[in-house]
Amino acid sequence: MASLAGVESAPVGTQRKIAGTDNWVDASVGDVLMEDDLIQNTQGNSYQVALYSRGMIQFRESVSVMLSNLNGTVKYQNTAGDWVQIQEDGSYTLQAVGVGAVGGGSVVCGKKGLIKPVPWP
Repeated sequence: MASLAGVESAPVGTQRKIAGTDNWVDASVGDVLMEDDLIQNTQGNSYQVALYSRGMIQFRESVSVMLSNLNGTVKYQNTAGDWVQIQEDGSYTLQAVGVGAVGGGSVVCGKKGLIKPVPWP
């Protein structure tokens, strides 16, 4: 299984949970995230995740995130459940963001996120 994302910044309180385990561990810059891994910050600090090709981070609710370093196909899922192509870096309110087979980008957020493969080609 290939990694779908990597931790780019991990301020105090940033934790990750490897799929299939029960324990949260402190996250560090450079940690890789695989399918069904979780990431969160317990102190309300914003962490940054790099999404690799075919990677997605999904949230339980609509969240405001900062997206940057976008390249290739990058889409976000809006509150209506529609996937919308992203044209430029900026702040977005979304429920998920993902990159296509060729692409990547950085996501800055403070909410618990679930790493998944993208659901669209």
